[in-house]
Amino acid sequence: MGNCCENPTAAQATDFESLKESIDVKAHVNAEKAKTYQSEIEVKTEGDEFTGETAGLEIGGDSRYTGMMNKGKANGRGVLINPRLRYEGEFVNGRPNGEGILRTDNGDTFGGEFVNGSLHGKGEFRSKNGFEYTGEFQGNKFHGRGKARWPDGSIYEGEFANGKQHGEGVFYYPDKRTFRGLYVNGKKEGPGTISFPNKADIIKS
Repeated sequence: MGNCCENPTAAQATDFESLKESIDVKAHVNAEKAKTYQSEIEVKTEGDEFTGETAGLEIGGDSRYTGMMNKGKANGRGVLINPRLRYEGEFVNGRPNGEGILRTDNGDTFGGEFVNGSLHGKGEFRSKNGFEYTGEFQGNKFHGRGKARWPDGSIYEGEFANGKQHGEGVFYYPDKRTFRGLYVNGKKEGPGTISFPNKADIIKS
């Protein structure tokens, strides 16, 4: 697997084979695009106190909203669509709050619990390249317990903090080896156990 424990650089953003054991949500979604998506998922009308249900309401030029509104802001279930994204789910005061699904123009999908426009709580992320994460989020980052899977079958299951492995975790390699131990800021730290198929465990110091 090579030197798979280094933090990914911006140039590696779409190369999930190079990420392996270092996970940062910014590596999967361009940071500037992520900010754009979050700023765009807001439904409100200037100088309009409309309350009720709308269909295909134009918001900010090329965005359209269908769903419930209260005093000019999206409240309740709704769908926001523009050329860059599609969000379907719950809104509160114009922002995603509650269960929802966000699909972006580059093929990535975010689903789960949103708080004020960000994934926060239980959710999942799926990349068009085949990378998947299921678990807990905080402010759009992997945070808490979760499970990450790569296209080649590699799996990490354990604790995350600020988008990286941090805490106790298990990494399952495609060749059936496993590593159990401590991760700090996305890197293996201290002793751990490497298990080989049909062989005795080896202690990694």
